[in-house]
Amino acid sequence: MEVVTKRIRPKWVSGLRPKLEELLDKGIDRGFLLGKGRIVRDMLEITELRFVEGTPKTGVRIQENEVEFLYPVSGSETFEDIYYPLLRMLSTL
Repeated sequence: MEVVTKRIRPKWVSGLRPKLEELLDKGIDRGFLLGKGRIVRDMLEITELRFVEGTPKTGVRIQENEVEFLYPVSGSETFEDIYYPLLRMLSTL
């Protein structure tokens, strides 16, 4: 018998835009964004987003309904260059 698990797939990502705008207003350099969120029904709610200097990394970790993600930035991207690919990545978890 095969066990099939269904992953919760968020349709919406909330809280990302204001947190990202706040970070970009402060100015960021080369590094990565470290974000945390929570899956609530069909939505991913971003609870924390901060910039970490260092070697750019990418990754996602999901434990129950808690999500942690890393997203690389080079420092020369615009808001749209970061926001839309990150939104697409998070909405398909």
